[in-house]
Amino acid sequence: MKLAFRPIATVAVLAFSAWYVSTHLEAFALIADLDWRTTPILVGISMLSIMGNGLVLAGVVRAFGVRLGLAESFGISAIGGVGNYAPVPQAGPAARAVYLNRVHGLSVGAYAGTVAAVYVIALALQGVVGLIALGLRLGTLAPAPLELFGVFSICVAAGVLLSLPEGWLPEPLWLKPFRQGFLLLRRQHLMSRVALLQLLQIGVAATSLWLALAGIGREVEFVTCLLVANAVLCSAVFNVTPGNIGVAESAAWMSALLLGEDPDAIVVAFTVVRAVALVTLFTLGPLSTLLLGQRDSHD
Repeated sequence: MKLAFRPIATVAVLAFSAWYVSTHLEAFALIADLDWRTTPILVGISMLSIMGNGLVLAGVVRAFGVRLGLAESFGISAIGGVGNYAPVPQAGPAARAVYLNRVHGLSVGAYAGTVAAVYVIALALQGVVGLIALGLRLGTLAPAPLELFGVFSICVAAGVLLSLPEGWLPEPLWLKPFRQGFLLLRRQHLMSRVALLQLLQIGVAATSLWLALAGIGREVEFVTCLLVANAVLCSAVFNVTPGNIGVAESAAWMSALLLGEDPDAIVVAFTVVRAVALVTLFTLGPLSTLLLGQRDSHD
């Protein structure tokens, strides 16, 4: 049943997406008005996002004594990004783990637990940034929906649960790999580096959305884009479709509606961002596969 859920969910989401586009053609016509001067900037930001993920990866494996160069970490990140769009769950992280094991001899089990901890750290930071952004909106008397406050608070709580000293709460078996990865990063003094890079990724996501909106002639405050981007990033926790397709767009639509923005314009802008990111990924990913595939084991 579990194996069947993902393809069923993917087909359902794609069918709904096709229906949504067909019934909102006027909104998607905004893409024809896109200021194409923004496209190279969005490509550059997409590459910056790939680099950010690569630097996070480099920080994680450094805890195990593996040193990745800038080009290698960028290439692994691009390959993993392409893998995230595969129909198989966790194909992206699996591709990275296989490469690291083959070339650098890194234990897949140890790596997986640390990566899981990084995901929770990212989720907690998304929650913190989201709550700060909601506070800024309250300061200007703009809508600050309780629904988003609840979502971001849950994200922060996940990070707090992971960082509690051992023994404070009963620890279920499934939590142990997360905690072990978290403690390893802290022992290796890598927490600040990982956190800073994750904050960079949040900023990159918000900036991409803000630029895409500007490109289609819609002026939206950056704080609003930050909140929408955070909601989209938080939605990745569900991981029910390849590349979070459909789920991310739904999160963007709903958060925009709650914030009093035009949800259709937000979805159109997010579609532009995704399209540019896909072209970038599926150009650099295969190229990186060719180049890194020539590396020798334990090179």
